[in-house]
Amino acid sequence: MFSLNRLMGMPENASEHGYTIDHMLEFCHWFMLRWRSAGRFSLSTPFAFRAGRSPKADYYGVRTKASTHIEFMVVLIDVLLLIGFACLFGTSGCCISRWAMRSG
Repeated sequence: MFSLNRLMGMPENASEHGYTIDHMLEFCHWFMLRWRSAGRFSLSTPFAFRAGRSPKADYYGVRTKASTHIEFMVVLIDVLLLIGFACLFGTSGCCISRWAMRSG
């Protein structure tokens, strides 16, 4: 399996929780690479889509309400997921607190 940590020459884990730190480092490095490529894209976009090569801009944009409805549904699903996770894994006793149900 490809690993950025091995590619950068990171040493092997010497502690019990070293793999979690390595996972976090690799995750951060993947995001850094992603944002670097996004930066190159955003710098090259004005030159690639300049007015000389494109006919004319559409100043009216979307004329339907579909995007508003889709955005509302995405927000609703996000809220339901957050409430669901809070009920399942929260300690405040929202709905079904897993911590309260454990024995010991």
